[in-house]
Amino acid sequence: MSARELARQIGINQSYLSLVTSGRRAPSRKMLTAASKALGLPADYFREAREAIVLEKIKGDPRLLDRVYDLVRGKGR
Repeated sequence: MSARELARQIGINQSYLSLVTSGRRAPSRKMLTAASKALGLPADYFREAREAIVLEKIKGDPRLLDRVYDLVRGKGR
């Protein structure tokens, strides 16, 4: 599928898609979901989608935030 066709299917401008794919703009979660669907991929295929899910869970659970923080700081081993 061409970039032009993908942009059309997910309802965005091709130049915006180019900015996202080149790393100059961050994709929205809505855009990631639409792109995954258009490409026949799982909704959590893109790293940014998985990151958004993790951040949402962490923000909603202070204990999880502390556990992840300890893990990142090397205290959770």
